[in-house]
Amino acid sequence: MDKARSAMGAIGRVGKRLYAFILVLVLLYVFYLTVAYLVMMVFYPSPVPARLLEWPGHLDASSLRKADVPGVTGPAARAPFAHYHQVGQWMQFDPINGCTISGCHEPLPHTRSANVRAFANLHATFLTCQMCHEPVKARPVKAGWVSTQTGLATDAPGLVQLMRLLETEREPIARNPAAYHEQILSLLAQIVTVSKDPLLQYLQIEITTTVPGSPVWRDVLARLTDELPLHARGEYGAKIAHFEAPDDYLRVSQHLRETGRTFLAAAPEAPERKRVQDQIHSQMQLSLDRCTACHGDSPPLVDFTALGYSPKRAAFLTSMPTARQVQSIREGRQFYLPSITEERR
Repeated sequence: MDKARSAMGAIGRVGKRLYAFILVLVLLYVFYLTVAYLVMMVFYPSPVPARLLEWPGHLDASSLRKADVPGVTGPAARAPFAHYHQVGQWMQFDPINGCTISGCHEPLPHTRSANVRAFANLHATFLTCQMCHEPVKARPVKAGWVSTQTGLATDAPGLVQLMRLLETEREPIARNPAAYHEQILSLLAQIVTVSKDPLLQYLQIEITTTVPGSPVWRDVLARLTDELPLHARGEYGAKIAHFEAPDDYLRVSQHLRETGRTFLAAAPEAPERKRVQDQIHSQMQLSLDRCTACHGDSPPLVDFTALGYSPKRAAFLTSMPTARQVQSIREGRQFYLPSITEERR
């Protein structure tokens, strides 16, 4: 019996040691895998497939001159991993703009000052070039909307009209939704046709298939009210322009395209090219400091209410603190971000 117990004890001790040895091996292997994984992830990361890093839309001039470019003239299918912000619609195609279609200027023409060019190029999405570069004779200038497809005068875009309606008629809409339902649907249809934004299309389906005044209808309208301002950077299908007659902008644009072809046909150093260039720009102001002309001066350069904006929106646009800060940057003065937030309190 003693021998048996001694043998069993010896086997138990060997088993414990073997178990401990195997456990140590397992822990060492897990430790090795962990360290190896960290080293590989930090020092030898796997490359991300190029198709996930790249984005189908680009801001080069050739893309911006096309009518249908994913990520440029319409929403991109996805945002690239290399881009921090969500990529939406950049800029709508403008086949009427003689300054850019002629090949003389890029669709995003402002490149000189890295500090403020983004602000200037933003305006190129909803302003014609002449709005800023023609001499001003009186304030406010005579301006209206022209279609980017025809170049002819048109009503205020559906986006501007619907934003104004939802802001100025909020209480009447709440009291009598059915009276405004068809008008809202009509304006939203115009917006979706121009924007082609998937979220706006979804909201259009929701509000079309619900009963006016129902909880779902009111919820969709609230979401639509919050969403529309996010598209007010150029998704209009129209631009603000100077004109007296409905076809003024179209005629000017056609003349610029024809003159631009003459300019580009001449040799770079030819006197003819210099003559045509001087002719084109003889009535233009090339160096501008007009940020506060529209967004700070009294009276402002543009009557925003006459263009279809709501009184509240027009008041904001005519006294934008951001415009004064950009003007300060253009004049070489210091830029203090806190002053913007203080002015808006």
